Amino acid sequence: MDGEMCGICYDDVSSNGVSMEECGHKFDKDCMVEYLEHARNQIERTYHETEDEDRPQLEMRVPCPVCRTPLNDDQFTSIEK
Repeated sequence: MDGEMCGICYDDVSSNGVSMEECGHKFDKDCMVEYLEHARNQIERTYHETEDEDRPQLEMRVPCPVCRTPLNDDQFTSIEK
């Protein structure tokens, strides 16, 4: 992914960069792993701070840090290894 910019740190995407299936945005693997941890913690906090009757309306998928498109967790298995 040489010559492409990470959507988180804005540096060139390294050879171990990742591309999101849903929207195509590209990120350094290290940036994405850190973002995933932060985003999941935020989702968990929001879930616990939300009234029980409102929880079914929450989006529980991690959003793309650039466009906020909900991302499928399946693609993160290989990123987090």
